Amino acid sequence: MSFLSSTLLLFVAWITWRVWRFTLSPLTRPHDPKELPYTIPFVGHAISLFSNSTVVLTKGWYISEFL
Repeated sequence: MSFLSSTLLLFVAWITWRVWRFTLSPLTRPHDPKELPYTIPFVGHAISLFSNSTVVLTKGWYISEFL
């Protein structure tokens, strides 16, 4: 495969995954919380951390008890 076709295949696979993960999958599970796209990985956690860090740390502590 040439570089161009490999790049195109990777791009199509990424677009397919992204459409499934953030468009179609939420339609099948409407009560689940919305996810931010992974291209901005820390923004969702940073927003909740800066708005109420006590709740975020408490939830992390609570979840870690079950791991």
